[in-house]
Amino acid sequence: MPPRRFHQKSHHGCSACKHRKIKCDETRPHCGFCVKKKLTCSLLDSYNPILPPTNALSSPRFPRGQLATNDYALPVLELELLNLWHTFTALKLSESCEVRRVMREVVPREGFTHNFLMHGLLAIAALHRVQLDGNISDIILQEAAILHKQKALSMYTPLLSNITEENCNALFAFACLLSILSFASQISEFTRTVKDIADIVDILRLVRGVAVIVEQSRDWIERSEMSILLRSGRFTAFPITSSNLPSEAEVQLRHLLDECQEECKDSNLAAIYLSTIRLLIGSYLAYSTTFDNTRILSWPVEVDTRFFNLLLQSDQTALVIFAHYGAVIALLEGTWWLRGWGRLVI
Repeated sequence: MPPRRFHQKSHHGCSACKHRKIKCDETRPHCGFCVKKKLTCSLLDSYNPILPPTNALSSPRFPRGQLATNDYALPVLELELLNLWHTFTALKLSESCEVRRVMREVVPREGFTHNFLMHGLLAIAALHRVQLDGNISDIILQEAAILHKQKALSMYTPLLSNITEENCNALFAFACLLSILSFASQISEFTRTVKDIADIVDILRLVRGVAVIVEQSRDWIERSEMSILLRSGRFTAFPITSSNLPSEAEVQLRHLLDECQEECKDSNLAAIYLSTIRLLIGSYLAYSTTFDNTRILSWPVEVDTRFFNLLLQSDQTALVIFAHYGAVIALLEGTWWLRGWGRLVI
């Protein structure tokens, strides 16, 4: 009988390895087993990158292809933020390992040749750093976030009228990140832009830019590494049928649909109301099945644009529907860039 093999027990391994009763290598943010099996590793939740203190805004950027000289200093803050993006922020944007890889590797690579994408990436990382530090009074980071956001939008918006095979991937990636950037900007009084329903609608209309890009360049995107973001299900419809016992949220949404069908059947706006609610139910069911927060965030992209006009007109039925969307968003309170958004919408 061959001698029994022993190995050192892992007391701090991830939940997946413990469940399978195998030794975890405890590599953070993802252990080797989870990387191999493309699983979301529970070690990510306890992974805290060591961040150097922020002392001052970075120095001017030196031209690409040239070494730093006495005239140009390294952009230290931007390098810190790019490192944070690669080691932590990109890993917190999705539950999908494939999407995380694209965000971590492909998006920064595109950003090196498309400045608006890099500025957007850095703005999100700066806002994430504020959250991680728990210091919403850090003016340096917040000023950096505002500066990069402004630069990104000023470069991005004009290009929407000139989408080409060369820039479509970067435009699509930025459009996907724009919802995160817009929502995360509301984390403090210093960066907050939302004051009323009109400001919220402006953000949702900005987010809808992704639909315009996909419509014009889907074939190009499908042939690139960015196709992972399309295939993640963010822009595909989800049936509004559930095989499991309905949750309280689903019961409330279906009750809203039934009420609207009865009370608005004679309204010329009934089609808008009902399609909006059905999309919301589909988005919620997709989220409850996959736990992918992008499913809920796809709702503003898919909804009829006339619904936003009804919100601006203070249409009561539209406002009630939108409040239900706020209740669904509140389910994502654990997502750092959505904290407080549910209450804000309601």
